[in-house]
Amino acid sequence: MLEIIKSAVTYILDLGATAMLPIILTIFGLILGQTLSKSFRAGLTVGIGFTGLNLVIGLLSESVGQASQAMIERLGLHLDIWMLVGQ
Repeated sequence: MLEIIKSAVTYILDLGATAMLPIILTIFGLILGQTLSKSFRAGLTVGIGFTGLNLVIGLLSESVGQASQAMIERLGLHLDIWMLVGQ
């Protein structure tokens, strides 16, 4: 019985923050006295927003990373972080 509970909790935790955040917010809303529909809607909205934010950050970091790498190669820049830390 304990092994079943452990595997269920592990499965839920392995879903990641995108799935766990709406579940936690839904439970938190129910604890604070909201109805199930309002709590579920709030959790779902936050989950969708979190997913969208992760997509935008991923796309921006990929685009900016490639542009900055091209700029470094074109301008011949070589900045070492240890030089800045040592000052």
